[in-house]
Amino acid sequence: VQTCALPICREIKHSVFNSIPQELFLSQSIVDLDLRTSGISNNKKSFFNLEVNLFTNDELDFKSQELKDGVREIVKNIYQNNIINNKYFNFTKSKK
Repeated sequence: VQTCALPICREIKHSVFNSIPQELFLSQSIVDLDLRTSGISNNKKSFFNLEVNLFTNDELDFKSQELKDGVREIVKNIYQNNIINNKYFNFTKSKK
């Protein structure tokens, strides 16, 4: 199910798919980008919520370093490939 038709959604989905550590996670994932469209306008800060659901190949210890490193790598790829130099939005750390 496509939850967002914006190009940034597709780009993030591709980043997730391309960075999933195959030894830890299945290749399928769910990526849900929630943009607060009612508040988006030029020169006004808004926010979005990004949820990525991953499915493990086997049972893993939720607190294992291997799992943390795998998720950290996916998040790092999303940040570097889709957020830092995004042509649609300028991202800041806070809404203020």
